[in-house]
Amino acid sequence: MRILHVITTLAEKSGGPPAGLAALAREQAARGHEVTVLPVWNGESKTTLEAGKHGNLTVLEAIGQPGALFRDSTFRRQVEEAADDCDVVHIHGIWRYHNRAALEAARRRGIPYIVDPDGSLNEIPLGHKRLRKTAYYQAFERRGVGQAAAIHCHSRKELHELERLGLPARRFVVPHPVDRGLLDIEPDFARLSGQCPNLKPEHKVILYLGRLCWIKRTDLLLEAFIHVHAEFPDWHLLLAGPYEDADVVGHLRTRIQQEGIEAKVSMPGMVSGGTKAAALRRAAVFAQPSSHESFGISVVEAMLFGLPLVLSDGIALSADVEEAGAGMIARCEVESFTKALRSMLSDTALRDATARRSRALADRFTPEAVAELMETEYYRCLNQ
Repeated sequence: MRILHVITTLAEKSGGPPAGLAALAREQAARGHEVTVLPVWNGESKTTLEAGKHGNLTVLEAIGQPGALFRDSTFRRQVEEAADDCDVVHIHGIWRYHNRAALEAARRRGIPYIVDPDGSLNEIPLGHKRLRKTAYYQAFERRGVGQAAAIHCHSRKELHELERLGLPARRFVVPHPVDRGLLDIEPDFARLSGQCPNLKPEHKVILYLGRLCWIKRTDLLLEAFIHVHAEFPDWHLLLAGPYEDADVVGHLRTRIQQEGIEAKVSMPGMVSGGTKAAALRRAAVFAQPSSHESFGISVVEAMLFGLPLVLSDGIALSADVEEAGAGMIARCEVESFTKALRSMLSDTALRDATARRSRALADRFTPEAVAELMETEYYRCLNQ
């Protein structure tokens, strides 16, 4: 099968979607499919896939305009050429001209296309700047998404929330894959220490991994830690991720200073490679307070390392975690999250038990398992 993936960016700092696509594309190529990945724009950032030919996997140069809403002639020519030689087009994301250009190229050739909104049409993201998004969606996105061969959801939560839109396209659930190679990366504890000078060897670490932006609710996690830190003086909060929203970062720094807990909280910015592996190896608890996650790749990465989880119910995987007994689930509010965090920090037996279940749950999200599920969905689209 010849598969074309179109995605806004492969920049590593953009979080889950570029990482998930990289793992999926590599595994699809390993299974013998001819896979092409077309990113729109990567900037100067490190990417999850390098441009070039890698066996059955081809990664094209990113030459589009990142913010184009209505037209990008250069990218249109590029996607038209890429679509000439494929059997199925898999489009990751919405809200940009590039995704429409890809589905239009597929439609003109009679090629089935799959749209992966990656949570953008869920209730909370759609509610942010609702009037602008609703107008743009009705004018430019609804028809193309509705005529897709299928809509790719990453969780049951995303599937259920999309039902309210009344789209005629078939919907299916296949999770993001998470590359187990992260376990093999040599942890760079020295570099982590350099980025987090207040993190001492004797500290137990509560780890957050992800972008620092409004939807991730790191402010909520910090407030919960402020409520409990005096009870647990040997615990340290590590908020690791790119500074995407300056207002959020400024608020976090202000609250840390106000409470006088600079020695108990580290904000090293983006961590990757050996530094990320070191953070995961150092962690004793993983906390993710997001108001919305259509999946949660960082949560599965924490599972790989057998970390007990404290999650908000806004994370799609929270239902799976709760069913498996792999962590504590709280409402996305300070009081509830504080209670869950306190329970996890105070109970060693609970941490040990949830850690074992967390590690076992990670097996559902291997690239091999996910690629097999996706292959089945592609053939369903081709046989419609």
